[in-house]
Amino acid sequence: MERALDEAARAQTPLWITLDTPGGLLASTQRIVKRLLEADVPVIIWVPPGGRAASAGLFILLSAHVAAAASSAHMGAATPIALGAPGGGKKPSALERKALEDAAAFIRAIAKKRGRNAEWAEKAVREAQAIEAPKALALGVIDMVADSERALLAKLEGVRVQTGARTWTLHAKDATLHALAPSLRERVLAAVGNPEVAYLLLVLGFYGLLFELLHPGGIVPGVLGGIAFLLGLYGMQALSVDIAGIALLLLGIALMVAEIFAPGFGILGISGAIAFLLGSLMLFEDPWAKLPWALAGGVAAASFVFISLVLGAAVRARRRKPSAGAEAEIGAIVVADEDFADTGRVRHQGELWQAHTTAPLRKGEKARIIGREGLKLRVEPIGKEET
Repeated sequence: MERALDEAARAQTPLWITLDTPGGLLASTQRIVKRLLEADVPVIIWVPPGGRAASAGLFILLSAHVAAAASSAHMGAATPIALGAPGGGKKPSALERKALEDAAAFIRAIAKKRGRNAEWAEKAVREAQAIEAPKALALGVIDMVADSERALLAKLEGVRVQTGARTWTLHAKDATLHALAPSLRERVLAAVGNPEVAYLLLVLGFYGLLFELLHPGGIVPGVLGGIAFLLGLYGMQALSVDIAGIALLLLGIALMVAEIFAPGFGILGISGAIAFLLGSLMLFEDPWAKLPWALAGGVAAASFVFISLVLGAAVRARRRKPSAGAEAEIGAIVVADEDFADTGRVRHQGELWQAHTTAPLRKGEKARIIGREGLKLRVEPIGKEET
């Protein structure tokens, strides 16, 4: 939105915004509204057929110099989401009343600034009222009703718009709309801002970091996990997150990990999977951002399998004493990890060992284990014929 306003200002041309939204964060809405109210070029906002300007979308629609909608569009229901619709029987807290009063004053100021019906706008916040476009036009909430872009352009012909010290006369009848394509950065940010994508990135990233922590040395899981985790956190910042949901997620992971170290006949693991599922379902506060049962259940089940089997196997392998394997495999083949004539490193079953050789070895050459002295192997080179 900010880039579009900047480019329209540079080109000194009106800006057309097609708006269809269930709402969003109040902080983001306030930034957008501020830019729209300060715009130096005419801003036309149109809600397309079947679209909606609900919740935060109503604030943005009212901020336009020209507000229009298709006859089948609707708008309103702008009560702060944490409060919900009135009539629930629960008395709002002081903090909730403060948020409600702030939102009501904010939308009333916007409506007055643009000469629109401030009384109804306030009802949309206080009483969660919503109306269809024809009624909105009759009440003076919007300026025009048009069922297509071309129809609205025709109605805009000759309309005068005041922006700051300049008065614009729109010549829109034969105008052409030039779409502003999102940049690569904006596409990436939009993708990670999707609740399902942000959730998956956060979970996958966390497991990558957890795998690296419990089984260090892989590097790749840790690096990719860190990147995914940070992208997930970035996406989460644009969403309303429930603290209880996060706590249940962390508790679920902790219980499933605890099952690896202190086996409880599956009780800890299953309890953790249930807590993880509930946390996933509660994670986002906004109704439109709620995760589907199928996704939350699938990730919870996959988490249980991943932690129980994959991480469990990694931890058990890490805790297994390597000396037993080496002593049991006298005669096993190792590979020199460096050039050395007396003492150096060799690789045995993926692990590095200090070794003493009976004859010089070059990096990559094979040798046979002939004994062990403390934590050091004794090896002898393998002849070419034997190799």
